[in-house]
Amino acid sequence: MNESIFYQATTSWGGNILLGDDGKYHLWVSRMAHGEGLQHWGKVSEIDHAIASDPMDVFDQVETVLPKEVNE
Repeated sequence: MNESIFYQATTSWGGNILLGDDGKYHLWVSRMAHGEGLQHWGKVSEIDHAIASDPMDVFDQVETVLPKEVNE
């Protein structure tokens, strides 16, 4: 996928970052699909995995670990 996880109109929360054995920073975060706000988290939240070489840099999404359909 390799797109910036922090594109405009994205609501996210609860991010956790770990330094991996590969020397990169791995982020797992709950993101609201389709630009929806937190008020809709129960139906549209997804868990994404993203990677960056520096924790203060932009994280690139590599996969959606849990899609929104899990909540329905």
